Amino acid sequence: MKTTLERVLVVQPHDELRAYTSALLSDLGFRHVLQAPGLSQALLILDKAKANRQTIQLILCDDTLPEGALELHQRAKHIPCTVISDPDNPRNLRLAAGLGLKALLFRPYGKAQLLRTISDILLS
Repeated sequence: MKTTLERVLVVQPHDELRAYTSALLSDLGFRHVLQAPGLSQALLILDKAKANRQTIQLILCDDTLPEGALELHQRAKHIPCTVISDPDNPRNLRLAAGLGLKALLFRPYGKAQLLRTISDILLS
């Protein structure tokens, strides 16, 4: 996949899942995949990018984020965002509605599902 996205932020408290998602994004051609294990680190990355006049163009955030995906989305409303969730999680539809998300990414996922979700977000 050819992409013009420069910076994507993956916010995932689980090291293995964060690394997996980041590797998939790199395989898909994303140039700079930034990683944060939690809300405070994600906000620092967003602040640093803003100070350096760099744009984060997409956020992928896990719904198990202890501080909350909702708070991250509220602090970065101008950035397209999706939530990674389990299909059996009853909170995911409420969370998606609360965030105004166009797509959710359900675990387990691979490269094709990730690409389809990103396309849904960016092309809608």
